[in-house]
Amino acid sequence: MVDPTRCTGVGVCAHLAADLVSMDDWGFPIVAGTSLPGNARRRAVRAVRACPRSALLLVDRNAESRPVDEGSRPAGPRSPG
Repeated sequence: MVDPTRCTGVGVCAHLAADLVSMDDWGFPIVAGTSLPGNARRRAVRAVRACPRSALLLVDRNAESRPVDEGSRPAGPRSPG
């Protein structure tokens, strides 16, 4: 999933996962909304982590559209225990 408010069209995602991400006429990513077998998922995770604007999210469609923890985002504030 692409957050268009964050994306500036750098193109790193399309370079790292060319089979999963294409670019539109203005250089912004178009992401295929398909399930990802093992190898493709690893490339998708690399593309998400490499995005300089954090504009990509890897979403598990079977988990009510919650973002998948791909390890690239800092943890939010913790509530007192």
